[in-house]
Amino acid sequence: MLSGHYRVDSLEGVDAAVDATPNLYIVDESFLASHRDRISHLTDDSDSVFQPVLLVTTHAERELAESIWQVIDDVLTVPTQPALLRNRVENLVDRQKLSQQVEDERDKATTLFQRIFQSSNDAICIADIERERVRAANQSAQDLFGYSAGDIETVRLADLYPDYEAFMGFVDRVIEEGQGRTEELRCENASGDLFHVSLSSSYVEIDGRPHLINNVRDITEQKGREAQRRQSEQYRKRLYEITSDPGLSFDEKLDRVLELGCERLDVANGHLVRIDATTDSHEVLKASGSEIVQEGSTQALEPTYCSKTIESDSVLALHNAPEQGEEYERAFEKSGLATYASSRLVVGGEVFGTVCFVDREPRDSPFSEREKTFIELIARWLSHELERRERTHILNDLHRVSVDLLTAETREEIVSLATEAVEDIFGIDIAIVYLVRADGETLDPVATSPGAQERFDRELPSERVGTSPLGGVFEGNESVPITDLDDGSDGGSFETLHSMVGFPLRDHGILLVGSTEMEALGRTDREELELLATNTAAALTRTDREQQLREAHQHRSKLFENSTDCVVEIEFEDWTPIIRDVNPAFESVFGFDRDAVRGDSLQRLIVPPDRTAESDSIITRARRGEPFETEVRRETADGRRDFLFRGIPIEEDGKVTSGYAVYTDITERRRQEQQVQVLNRILRHNLNNKVNVIHGYATRIQDQVDGPVADAVTAISEASEELLDLSEKTTQFRKANKRDPASDDINVVPLIEELIADIRDEYGEMTVTVDAPDRAEVVGGELLRIAFHEVLENAVKHAAKSDPTVEVTVTEAGSTEGWTEITITDDGPGIPAIEQDVLKSGLETPLQHGSGLGLWLVNWIIKSLGGDFTVETPDDSGSKVTFHLPQRSIGGLGSVEPPFEEPEW
Repeated sequence: MLSGHYRVDSLEGVDAAVDATPNLYIVDESFLASHRDRISHLTDDSDSVFQPVLLVTTHAERELAESIWQVIDDVLTVPTQPALLRNRVENLVDRQKLSQQVEDERDKATTLFQRIFQSSNDAICIADIERERVRAANQSAQDLFGYSAGDIETVRLADLYPDYEAFMGFVDRVIEEGQGRTEELRCENASGDLFHVSLSSSYVEIDGRPHLINNVRDITEQKGREAQRRQSEQYRKRLYEITSDPGLSFDEKLDRVLELGCERLDVANGHLVRIDATTDSHEVLKASGSEIVQEGSTQALEPTYCSKTIESDSVLALHNAPEQGEEYERAFEKSGLATYASSRLVVGGEVFGTVCFVDREPRDSPFSEREKTFIELIARWLSHELERRERTHILNDLHRVSVDLLTAETREEIVSLATEAVEDIFGIDIAIVYLVRADGETLDPVATSPGAQERFDRELPSERVGTSPLGGVFEGNESVPITDLDDGSDGGSFETLHSMVGFPLRDHGILLVGSTEMEALGRTDREELELLATNTAAALTRTDREQQLREAHQHRSKLFENSTDCVVEIEFEDWTPIIRDVNPAFESVFGFDRDAVRGDSLQRLIVPPDRTAESDSIITRARRGEPFETEVRRETADGRRDFLFRGIPIEEDGKVTSGYAVYTDITERRRQEQQVQVLNRILRHNLNNKVNVIHGYATRIQDQVDGPVADAVTAISEASEELLDLSEKTTQFRKANKRDPASDDINVVPLIEELIADIRDEYGEMTVTVDAPDRAEVVGGELLRIAFHEVLENAVKHAAKSDPTVEVTVTEAGSTEGWTEITITDDGPGIPAIEQDVLKSGLETPLQHGSGLGLWLVNWIIKSLGGDFTVETPDDSGSKVTFHLPQRSIGGLGSVEPPFEEPEW
């Protein structure tokens, strides 16, 4: 039954030869009893491959001894079913085949491991933990530890790991966790040398014993680099602590930095060198360490190492100069320094010098990159600190000059300070200040530095703003390099100046700075010269402003002292106006001595007790910053008088702190106004009523009499009519004058035509010509109706013939825009000379007065409108009246000059 599926070999004994490893042994009880030990040995020799044994017996499985299971793997009791036999056999055979496959895969893995083990660049050791020996080591491990293949397997682990207690602690962690890694162990090779290792381990069991597969990597160099890095960081930290210590001066910091550099680089001397490019020499400003280089020593720049350093952008590092090139032989012969490391120092964009670390003995090895970086850090700090100190020195000098500029009293003193500062502070010998003329088109040289005075032995020419390079600086208001500048000489002294820059002085002019050296003006110099130019411009602005203030103060002082009005300068203390000064007019009117009233309350001195509320209201308005005027009554040396008060508050920082009070005496004017009002009432009411009565009675009796009496009555009637007409004109003017004359615009052309028609209806035939545009807008309104009517009526009413001629022209006033000229010409007898004289003088006297109110009325109206009129009487006959009136388009009364000369009246 089994032969159909398997190859079956019958053996008489277990030692019988077979040509293949069996998949299954089938035995009975007698065979097992006689060959038990041998069967057990055969299954053990099969290594890890499962070799099954099936026992066929007539006994039940439970009847078998317990020990039999140490030899067999399964039991089959017979008789049995063929299918059961087949299943048991197939199961055991399948298990055996699977075990064989697993073993084959393990053999492949072992072969692969052996290849990797032997070919790996990393040192790999297999450590037997129980026996504390190396079980196996690849070639890399043998090379690392210095043992042969046979010898290394006899070495104790304690011989390889001198820190054995730490190693065993690591082993325990690996066994517990299955794997582990450390860089804190050291190993010892066959020669007894110690080295640091990185150890990566995995736990395995071999032959039932614990083993570690150790991957060992030499990290001695890495540890060295890390130590160097830590050392470098420590030195950098110490450098930072020194340079940032606020309690140390620059000299103290420099001493400690040089000492630290010597320590870091293991050299005998460190020193700071300043190089003078003009003399090609260098000076040791500071030295630390041994005296192989001494502080204060000077020598020619060539053939020193420093001459090579300043040509290099990086650190010049020579660990054995005689062996590092012929170019260093001369420097070595001169100095005897075999070790030299240096970096150049740049201050303000220019080479200042070098910082050097030197020794007579050569170094064993070249300077490392970390050491070079440390030198660069020192050079960077020194460059920054030297530039800061130099800039601080310059700024201090500039501050001193700025103080002098702030106290300078004249423009001449200011520009002289500026040019001298350029030479004294910056060492630049050419400085010229050009100031612009009042016309804004020409720049004049007004100040030169001492060096410029020596260089230019002639007067420098002025420069045009729109065409010269200096004019471009002034217009552009930005500092720029200057080229192609001509000083007017044959050779052109400006031509040998290699560095010229113009700095604007705002709207005052420019500061020109120049040098014979190429690129003498670095970026820092230009920034600081711009600061000087800014301060100079500010000083010029200040002096100009102070001059304006002095002139304004002189004008105000003259106005204050000579004004006929009473003027008081006050200062507010809380709400009280305190007198600071008064003018002579105030002294005269109010009867106070100016020295005596200074510091006293103005309100207390001149405000009557019953006017306190009014005075408080005025103070309130003044403190609000409102200029205003009002009529007040005040106590004076002659009693109470009326004044027009004008308050002029002055604000400082948005707050009213002082001001002026101006008092104009209007006592007489108010008395005259009251008298006029009373007389006007009497004339308007009383006299007008009486004249009406006279006129009425004259009219009633006129037809009842004849002869001389009739003539007398007619004269009475005409006289009363004239008086009534005069009263009516006065009333019209009073009513019209109550309106704002500037509030109305009127087209005078239709107005004149309308008035001509009215007069023609009243007086009959007359010849009138009008030469006028369609529109002529002027300021005036109804007031002009009264004025034009008076002149037109006068031309017809007093005409010498029955058909008078009147010409009216309306035109623009000459070439001046904004004014209209209106001329009315007649052929009458003309206006009497006495009437014209009265108008010109503006006064009437008992001996010189006019015959009526007409021309006065016209004069008042035209003047009230901001215009004027003239009266002419040609030699032959007639009158010519010319009006000059403002138009609304000029933007308001008095906004332009009138196109006529102010008349004498």
